[in-house]
Amino acid sequence: MFLHTFKHFEASAEGSYNAAKAFQVLENLVKNAQRDGLFRAGNSVDMAQLVWSTCHGFVALEIKGENFSAQLDENYDALLNMVLDGLRP
Repeated sequence: MFLHTFKHFEASAEGSYNAAKAFQVLENLVKNAQRDGLFRAGNSVDMAQLVWSTCHGFVALEIKGENFSAQLDENYDALLNMVLDGLRP
């Protein structure tokens, strides 16, 4: 049930840069939603991390075939709605 780590693996500089850039896009979306009153006030990095880790966890379990839902798409939509509900003011 846990993600596998690889010995001696080090992410490339390009890979690390792209991951950081993707996270920055998400954080900017959070900031925009906060500015527009769609998300509650708070640390945008922390809030983006909550979204990132929640989505990552769901997808990682799906990739590994360890998702117990028979309705993956509907279940993922419900997950996103749950996250959005938790971020609203």
